[in-house]
Amino acid sequence: MFAVDAARDFYQVSLKVGNPGSFDPELPYYKGLTKQDGDLPEEFIPRLTIWESKVSETEKLSLLKEHKTFNSMIRALIVQGKV
Repeated sequence: MFAVDAARDFYQVSLKVGNPGSFDPELPYYKGLTKQDGDLPEEFIPRLTIWESKVSETEKLSLLKEHKTFNSMIRALIVQGKV
């Protein structure tokens, strides 16, 4: 169980890039998450890199508090035109 908890903690605060279609809510470390929390496509990396260079760590942490995971935060910011 420790490994699942560690994976969930890491997933919550870290960018996860890969195949968005690989999200499986039945896997233990995805429990309670939605597709919004799933992997981001690699094509978002350049936009994210630019955004991260302009935003302080304090602001990132503040934004992250409004979302379950880093990936859902980034998706919301993309929709808002901020990334």
